Amino acid sequence: FIIPMQPHFNNHPNASPQARSCFDIVATRNNTTVTIVPSKPLIGHPALDTFSIVLNRGQTWEGRAISEDALMHPGGTFVFSDKPIAITVTEDQLQVPNLAVSDSSFDIVGDQLIPRERCGKTYFAQLGSCGMPAGGRIFVYAFEDTTAIDTAGSYAATLNRGEVFEFFLNTPTGATINVTFLEADKSVFVYGVG
Repeated sequence: FIIPMQPHFNNHPNASPQARSCFDIVATRNNTTVTIVPSKPLIGHPALDTFSIVLNRGQTWEGRAISEDALMHPGGTFVFSDKPIAITVTEDQLQVPNLAVSDSSFDIVGDQLIPRERCGKTYFAQLGSCGMPAGGRIFVYAFEDTTAIDTAGSYAATLNRGEVFEFFLNTPTGATINVTFLEADKSVFVYGVG
């Protein structure tokens, strides 16, 4: 698995209980060894310090960001397992400026993840209905070095392992695109916000 997260919107600093971005791993079988390579520090674990945990069926472990700062969210973290697991990612109480009448609104973003072997090379990205400023944001994460990304038939970027490419579902004039086509030459994970 690769953990997707957005790097723009902070978690609300005054939420109670404390809001953080995190991912939860659930084992489906006993004696499951899970190895985690955090891209950013997690509570109890520094960035890039590979560590392993052992879970039994139904047990859960949470990787939680150490800060509400969006740049400290652990997007790009890799998770490996010797048996099937489930992972859910949550970004709690994100501060989204100008989403509503007030100066900012707060929302939760999250998803159930799919493992690398289920990820593909071709995607259709569709705009959600939350009305995020500048249209929806799409984040494309690479599993391998030199992964080429095309959007709507045009070259967009080349990514290395763990890197992310972001694009918006809008045009240079600000018009919203409801659906766009995305293709990569290697499997990628696509995560949408908005």
